Amino acid sequence: MFTGGRVDLLRKCLGRGSIVIIISRDKQILKAHGVDVIYQVKPLNDEDAARLFCRKAFKSNYIVSDFEKMTGDALLHCQGHPLAIEVLGSSLFDKDVSHWRSALASLRVNKSKNIMNVLRISFDQLEDTHKEIFLDIACFFNGRYVEGVKEVLDFRGFNLEYGLQVLIDKSFITATFKIHMHDLLCDLGKCIGREKSPTKPRKWSRLWDFKDFYKVMSDNMVKYFFQ
Repeated sequence: MFTGGRVDLLRKCLGRGSIVIIISRDKQILKAHGVDVIYQVKPLNDEDAARLFCRKAFKSNYIVSDFEKMTGDALLHCQGHPLAIEVLGSSLFDKDVSHWRSALASLRVNKSKNIMNVLRISFDQLEDTHKEIFLDIACFFNGRYVEGVKEVLDFRGFNLEYGLQVLIDKSFITATFKIHMHDLLCDLGKCIGREKSPTKPRKWSRLWDFKDFYKVMSDNMVKYFFQ
């Protein structure tokens, strides 16, 4: 990690016209140390995503015959996220068609533990209040208008102006008129929400699916009636 002094020293040591590239998930760190230009990395386009996946899953630049559709399904799951593409592609390397089918079918229900574990590192570094805001957005507010989300979360007692900026700076969300969080980060939030008791929705920290909400409310009504 570069301190502000080290960045200035590095500039003096290098020749005129040199370019220093610093990579960080936290935009605020770059601002604090006087980085001249900050570039927000976008998800990979279809061509680059497919090329990266092929290098990990097939050790080549091309999709192996008979794996075309399943490769498409895998890339759809990753949504252009480089880390997810690398992890998933590597896990499928040298596996046969039946293993691919089984793995991809499983991903529709249970998200890749390896991908979730890596994404969670950044989540665990958040302050508790910002974790709560992250989980609310992941479970309820992805794709919603910023002003509407602010109204709800202000009611929850959060300092939302600051909280949203923290999540933006740490690349968890983007926010203009609407809040957008990558699908895999939404999956992470929901995994965290139900981790204490995966099969018992009434013990989850949040209920985002109507069927789960209805079941919990119905069970509570039955218990109240028989008491």
